[in-house]
Amino acid sequence: MSLYDEVRENIRGTVLNSLSEYPTTKVIYAHTDGTEPTGTYCSLYVMGFDQIGRVQQSSRLNPSLEQEFSAPYEVTVQISFIGKDAPSICYSAYMRLANAVLNREYSQTYNLSITDRTQIRRVPVKRDTKWIDMCSFDLTFLFIGSFKQTIGAINQVVYEDPITEAVIAIPPTITP
Repeated sequence: MSLYDEVRENIRGTVLNSLSEYPTTKVIYAHTDGTEPTGTYCSLYVMGFDQIGRVQQSSRLNPSLEQEFSAPYEVTVQISFIGKDAPSICYSAYMRLANAVLNREYSQTYNLSITDRTQIRRVPVKRDTKWIDMCSFDLTFLFIGSFKQTIGAINQVVYEDPITEAVIAIPPTITP
């Protein structure tokens, strides 16, 4: 699973955790194929996924000859609630995401920390012949993304002396 997919799924879990008052609310990803859910639902849209600092790398390899790299990232997600109960569910999730201790701890288990949120926007949407309530807000999360890279063993070091142009190999020969 890619870093993007992993973070997106962890944010979805965090939002689901905030919906304890409305456990039947579906949480989907925006811009995916499929039919629109019936009833009030939540839509997640990742608006930005940016590295905000320098990469750090381990100075030693682990026993599997892997080097670990980590970098801080910032991800901004638009969370929208669409349907008849959108305002009620949105305000509940908005409050719980940033303030509920259990919800903060849940997101921290996935290395996510909320750093910013916008005000709730009420933006009704037109569907055929009627208007449907939609409320949305943006959340910004910080997290540390990491990955490992296998480094092959060094079998030979070759050095070319710039003065004498001699080539020195250590060990001098490699036998397969």
